[in-house]
Amino acid sequence: MGDAPAKPLEGITVLVVDDNLDTLDLLKATLTYAGALTVTAEDGKEALERLGRIRVDVIVSDISMPGFSGHDFIRAVRALPSQAGRSTPAIALTAFHEPSQRRQALAAGFQVYLLKPFDTTALVREIVRLAGKSTTP
Repeated sequence: MGDAPAKPLEGITVLVVDDNLDTLDLLKATLTYAGALTVTAEDGKEALERLGRIRVDVIVSDISMPGFSGHDFIRAVRALPSQAGRSTPAIALTAFHEPSQRRQALAAGFQVYLLKPFDTTALVREIVRLAGKSTTP
């Protein structure tokens, strides 16, 4: 009889936004396996619509999306009323490696900037931290 796998994201709802469907599916599978209730959106406008219907604990969003970028999306989130999720912590998950891109994402309203390809352990750790959940060593 083996131990059940750890579910560090149990009880955490995460909204994942990415226009690349393969990345979206991978993130959903990864976060769901770690115990999160994972809600997905293929662009920022769809993500805003989802936020209008459900409350999430953390947002994970790509930056480079056509039309309505990750920067546009997080600025729109920060302009929402507080009860609609304005202060929801957010992680930028991007392939942009330049320091100026990191500064721009943080200035737009993201709290964390992680690079693709993403490190699963680091992503889960940041989601737990931002959601304010305690972890067991």
